Amino acid sequence: MKLKKFILVIMVISFLPFTNKISLANNNFIDNNVIEKLRSNNPNANITISELNTGKIISKNKENEVVSYDTLINKLLVFTISEQLKEKKITLDTKINLAGTDDILQKYDISQEITVKDAIFLLEQDKSNILVQSTIQFFNYTISDFQHIIDKLTLQNSELVSLEISSENKSTAKNISYLVSETILNFQEITDITKNPTYEFSNGNTADNNIKFIQSDTIRVLGTNYDGNKTTLIAYSGNTKILVTVLNISEDKDSFFDTVQEMYDNIFKNYIYKLALKADTYNINNENISISNDIYDLFYKDHSDKNIKYFLMNNKILLFQNYDYLSANYATVFSTYTSNTDTSNYTKIKNTFIQDNEFSTRSNKEKLDIILDRTQYFAMFVLLIYSAIFIILYILKKPFSKGE
Repeated sequence: MKLKKFILVIMVISFLPFTNKISLANNNFIDNNVIEKLRSNNPNANITISELNTGKIISKNKENEVVSYDTLINKLLVFTISEQLKEKKITLDTKINLAGTDDILQKYDISQEITVKDAIFLLEQDKSNILVQSTIQFFNYTISDFQHIIDKLTLQNSELVSLEISSENKSTAKNISYLVSETILNFQEITDITKNPTYEFSNGNTADNNIKFIQSDTIRVLGTNYDGNKTTLIAYSGNTKILVTVLNISEDKDSFFDTVQEMYDNIFKNYIYKLALKADTYNINNENISISNDIYDLFYKDHSDKNIKYFLMNNKILLFQNYDYLSANYATVFSTYTSNTDTSNYTKIKNTFIQDNEFSTRSNKEKLDIILDRTQYFAMFVLLIYSAIFIILYILKKPFSKGE
């Protein structure tokens, strides 16, 4: 009997990666109805639609395809600026000395120096190589410094070939979306610079925003750039903030922004970012815990508390949703917590997984089915580790216990 149970354990662990019970985030939970018209009107487009606060991807199309992205250096510079602003090493009024001039700088009568605020607008909205080179010199960066940023943010599919605005530079919709989200989360005031139809420089001259703003009573667009071929846009309604990245646009400007506006209406009608669990003391998974911070998440319109699962792991409480449209594995929201219950690690692992008071009375087959069903909420590596540990602990605990 002991041998049979041991063989059963080995078989379960061996076949965990191949069971149909496992649900991978990369293949499921994406609501591509959101981009149906956008994709139809722009058949070659690379698209990523995500929620800014959580990072959850709502919809995507060819998001990992590597394509030419000439202004990659601009995006990396704005990210660098956002880090410096966050760390208070510079301010929006800090001056950058210009290493020369070009048609773009002359157009706005900008010479000798430019404020960081004005530089952000032009780096997002236009293509001035003089401004790019001047900003690189200001930070005293080399290509290895920018490569470090790419590596730090794990933008594996991005390639900075040139420290200039160049078609040789490459990236993906998913990489650009993540880079922009990290930039904005570093210093959210950046969106104030690109949120209006007209921008006023520090010298009093003005520039038209490349983005077309469509009037809406419920939706506000905050920028950040559009050049006819690609765009990254931020829009919000209430507390819900949506980040849109589209590369290889086919539509003309007016048609494209009409399509995007229709998409906004769809998204904000169906999704909302809201409070899921207030910071307090709760009994969760048979354990009394005190949660440090409020937990917010992005919810689908048909949200039900029955579709929420909480897991306790490494002093963090993780929220997972059981929906066909949202993937917890792309970006799991969590808070730290303090346990008020003195239990063994084995019991905590069991309670986190099982959430079934009748579990001990069930057959081994039912137990394994329950365990595998619970693991669908975990990323693959966490799934494999936790499933293997619990199955070994539970099945082998009795047959190898003292006295049997």
